[in-house]
Amino acid sequence: MNTSQDQSSCSSNREALLRFRDSRRDLELAIGGVLWAEQQIKDNLQKVKAQIHSCISRHLECLQSREVWPCEQVDLMYQLKEETLQGWGCGSAVAHLPGMYEALGSILSTTYK
Repeated sequence: MNTSQDQSSCSSNREALLRFRDSRRDLELAIGGVLWAEQQIKDNLQKVKAQIHSCISRHLECLQSREVWPCEQVDLMYQLKEETLQGWGCGSAVAHLPGMYEALGSILSTTYK
């Protein structure tokens, strides 16, 4: 009976060893899958950040070009108004207005005293 028990025990040990090896292989495969998924997440993170940066950069560039045109139009309007005023001879007259008002005020104050 001793040999029968030894064979039974040996067979049981082999089965346990095979189950252990299968479990270990399954665990290693699962760990490999988790590590692969973790790497995919990191790769996706970098791709998403790059896409966000690219998109924001394009939007900022569009906004900047949209800002430039109205500013140029305002400068052009200012220049045209300045040229128009100078064409009318208002440029130098406007500079003398405070002096004219002071002189007129002085004349009026001496006249109606």
